[in-house]
Amino acid sequence: MANQSLREVYRRLASRLHPDREQDPVERARKTALMQRVNIAYEASRLMELLELQWEAEQMDPAKLAQLSDARLAPYNRMLEEQWNDLQRDVQARTQAFAREFGLDTAKRLQPAKLMAQVRERLQQLQAGVDYLRQLLQALEDDPDTLKQWLKHERTWARQRDQ
Repeated sequence: MANQSLREVYRRLASRLHPDREQDPVERARKTALMQRVNIAYEASRLMELLELQWEAEQMDPAKLAQLSDARLAPYNRMLEEQWNDLQRDVQARTQAFAREFGLDTAKRLQPAKLMAQVRERLQQLQAGVDYLRQLLQALEDDPDTLKQWLKHERTWARQRDQ
């Protein structure tokens, strides 16, 4: 039923906006641009975008819309609710991916005000690691005994890890 509503809106828009039916070149160009947007929205099943384009094309009469019954609006509402849920899932997935990419706690809700503090803290941790590695590299280059001791430690650690 929801796909039928989407198709119904699309067909009405396509019929109204088809550029081949327009004689005026300026209006034909406007309708061509609108029709391209309609096709993209329809292919992506974005009902809200189609409804907005319907307003833009001046096809929806507010008085007529106010007279639509709840039963007539139900399929549109269901489809919009599905799209809203899809958007919420998408935001959540992108937030989780962002948190993982930047080493942030994925269990906590990201808040813009706190995000920069978390990113700065993570940056400081990474910088401290880089500083430690630079110091270690310098020590290993400067002292062969330190290099031997470090290599022994690494071998022992690798054996323990592999067991």
